[in-house]
Amino acid sequence: MTPTLTEELSTAASSPEGAEPVAPPKLTWPPDNVAPLKDTAPSEKVAPGKDTGLPENVAPLKTTAPPENVAPPKLSAPPENVAALKDTCLPSEKVAPPKLTVLLVDCGLEWDAIVIAPLQRGLAALTRLSLPIDRGYPVLADYVRQELIVHVPAGTARRCTAHGTRSLTTGSWLLMPTGQRGSISATWLSTPHPTQPRFVDPGELSDALRHIDQTGSAGESSLPPPP
Repeated sequence: MTPTLTEELSTAASSPEGAEPVAPPKLTWPPDNVAPLKDTAPSEKVAPGKDTGLPENVAPLKTTAPPENVAPPKLSAPPENVAALKDTCLPSEKVAPPKLTVLLVDCGLEWDAIVIAPLQRGLAALTRLSLPIDRGYPVLADYVRQELIVHVPAGTARRCTAHGTRSLTTGSWLLMPTGQRGSISATWLSTPHPTQPRFVDPGELSDALRHIDQTGSAGESSLPPPP
């Protein structure tokens, strides 16, 4: 049996005097029978960038193209009974623009106007004056504000001093119908005479309003329906 390194060292230390000293064995590293490690760089036969992790009998996946007999889907046309939508944003050339039923008119040129509130009170004053509605006296009704508007000669509106009235003269504007009726904000109760303008006297209108206020007879007049 070959002695171990520890046994050889023990034998050399216990040798008798006069004997030749025994040199300890030399320790070499790595041992002579062990070859040094070699550089394990990739082989020159392996091209860079290729994946060599798969076994040789396993082929990489390929991109499969769709079968030639399968056509791509087509967009179906709308049914025949469904009409295509047309552009309805712009009006047709055959459609005429709507006509205005009311228009702002400046006062103080050909006539002034007296605004009476409430509407029923103004009608009662006209009834007291016995003014017929078919004699060409311009009288308007504003059903939104519940006011009566009576035309008077130009420059005379301020002669009406009864309370609950407003005078429209130079610098004022009045909403007027453009036709025979107008709108709910400006409706003719008595249309003006086409050739001979007639106006209510503002002083007489003021007196009639005071009488209505004193007697409380404003509810006796019938109010025409709005358009």
